[in-house]
Amino acid sequence: MGRGVGRVFLVGAGPGDPRLLTLRAKTVLASADVVVYDRLIHPNVMDLAPGHARHIYVGKEHGKASARQDDIHAILLEHAKTGADVVRLKGGDPLIFGRGGEEAEFLRAHQIDFEIVPGLSASSAALTYAGIPMTHRHRIQGATIVAGYSGHFPYSWQPHHTWIIMMGLEKVDMLVQEALAQGFPPQLPACAIEWGTWGHQRLVASELAQLPNRVVQERIFSPGVLVWGENASMAREMDWFASRVDYQKRILILTRYPLPFDELLAAREDGAEVLNWSMFWSPQADLEVLKDLTPSTQVWLPEVAFVDPLLQGWTAAGRDVRDLPSLQGPDPVVKSLFRHGVHHVLSVSEIRHDSSLDRTWTLPDQVRDDDPLWRYQLALPFEAVVVGPRTDAHPAWRSPLIAQTFYGPCPRWGIEGPCHSLQALPHEPWALRLRSLWMEGDGA
Repeated sequence: MGRGVGRVFLVGAGPGDPRLLTLRAKTVLASADVVVYDRLIHPNVMDLAPGHARHIYVGKEHGKASARQDDIHAILLEHAKTGADVVRLKGGDPLIFGRGGEEAEFLRAHQIDFEIVPGLSASSAALTYAGIPMTHRHRIQGATIVAGYSGHFPYSWQPHHTWIIMMGLEKVDMLVQEALAQGFPPQLPACAIEWGTWGHQRLVASELAQLPNRVVQERIFSPGVLVWGENASMAREMDWFASRVDYQKRILILTRYPLPFDELLAAREDGAEVLNWSMFWSPQADLEVLKDLTPSTQVWLPEVAFVDPLLQGWTAAGRDVRDLPSLQGPDPVVKSLFRHGVHHVLSVSEIRHDSSLDRTWTLPDQVRDDDPLWRYQLALPFEAVVVGPRTDAHPAWRSPLIAQTFYGPCPRWGIEGPCHSLQALPHEPWALRLRSLWMEGDGA
């Protein structure tokens, strides 16, 4: 490889639930200069990339204008040649109907170093979240995963076998008719899984011959997975995910800066789909300013979101952690610094802190832009919107996208007006947990 040429990471982001993201995927995202990403990525996974990383959307959706594969190849090559580390982020696994093999061949042909990071495919994960074992010692001895976007199903019936059809929901009628013509029993258990592993996952089960009608009746849409085989009937008794107390609840948390990823994951433990929209991307350290700070300099950290940028920026600026400035912050910031091994921190509430200590070591905040992933997610309904402190009065909320999306009545809870606060939510278990999460995570 020539000097100054970057690497490309072909990364599987998993099926949707961000808890299923691999450690390797998180590591390479944290050092990315450019992220080239698809449509079915959980939007908060993008927050794992550094604040300086460039985001390039190349998502494809059937029936709509999308980036061509040749264009995606050109984007990867262009940025790698500048010396950037490029993460090509794909839903599921990059080599299972993800065209990762084509991209790897292209990169090899152009002498670009690459690494393939496997991801958990929806072809297995969606079944698991629906309680359907892909194989079963006493029922199923094999499995076949096929693409269904063409509507063709030229496969012969095999007993004791699982058939998993990806990208086939829009052609379910054609697929089922061809399967029946190939000798598949009309009474064979079958199901369609919509948004597999996401908090708003839905499942429709029926006999194979009735599946197209059930999909239409229940308004099941892409993204989804079709499954048929003797084991599909097990969803009725093994659907563990649907038993979660917050199953199919969608909750949006609005904050100034992204919540710590681990805290966001913790809010999903009982099945809710929790998304965090922040007004700004993660803070970025100004390395030139950090180089001039001394141990006697007093620095105020208002939120946990500032801890990693400070510590990482300090190291990047060539400074020794033993020479950190005198740090102050609310209790959550102090706890976060303690977890990083920084113990000389003064706990000060936001009300009492010295305003002269307000940060000068960060670059100007970057307002979150009009991201396609968020447009896609915000088009779906939410059970509740949680507004964090120091958020709803900020001028950034007056942008057209945010105003159009959030400012208006909330008929679900009978509350009129703009986004309601966490204190206005009913005392359901998930609301109490989110209140606790926000109080602890932001010091409000």
